[in-house]
This record gives sequence, structure tokens and C-alpha cells, in this order.
Amino acid sequence: MSEDKNKKREEAVDAIKGAYAFEEGVINEVTTILASGKAALKKCTSVGEMRRLNKQVNEAIRMVTKWERREDWG
Repeated sequence: MSEDKNKKREEAVDAIKGAYAFEEGVINEVTTILASGKAALKKCTSVGEMRRLNKQVNEAIRMVTKWERREDWG
């Protein structure tokens, strides 16, 4: 029985580590997208570029929204 409990604890710890790694990855990716978008916006010269940047920002927002929903369920 003790081995079973230890195995379950290890699985729980692994799941928590995975969740933290996922969150960190999402935060890093969103930060990168927004930072590159901000830098590109300063150099933006066409409507096409603005649309592309808008898509990047919207994708970052979607990622954060998905992440927040996942957090609410957890």
C-alpha cells in the first residue's frame, strides 16, 4: 500500500511540474509575441504589416485566455 501511495505522490508531483512548465512556456511565448509586436509597430509602414501584427496580438490574447480557462478548471 505504501508503494502505491508513493507512486501516486510522484505522479502528482510530476503533474504539478508539468503544469508549471506549461504556464511558464505560455507566459514566455506571449511576452515574446507582444514585445516583437511592439517593436515592429514602431517601424510599421503599411496596412498589411498592421494586420499581421494585429493577428499576432490576437493570438497572444487567445493563448492567455485558454490558459486562464484551464486554470479555472484546475
